Amino acid sequence: MKNPKDIKKEYDAWLKRLRVEQLKNFYRTFQAILAGQCNDDIDVVRGKIFKLCEVMGEDVHDTMEQIHDELYGIE
Repeated sequence: MKNPKDIKKEYDAWLKRLRVEQLKNFYRTFQAILAGQCNDDIDVVRGKIFKLCEVMGEDVHDTMEQIHDELYGIE
């Protein structure tokens, strides 16, 4: 049987990966709205990005810059 601390660490790592993937999806939606390819409400998407970054304890602008660089292959 696994140690409860190990299970918690694995869960935390999984949750962080899930949140990062959600942020990437929100970022792509945000970019699509700006490009006129999506009719979603930009304020709702922006609010979701800000809320998720707040929950993660991350700075919104730094996180979005990292995601942008990762998605577009900028190092």
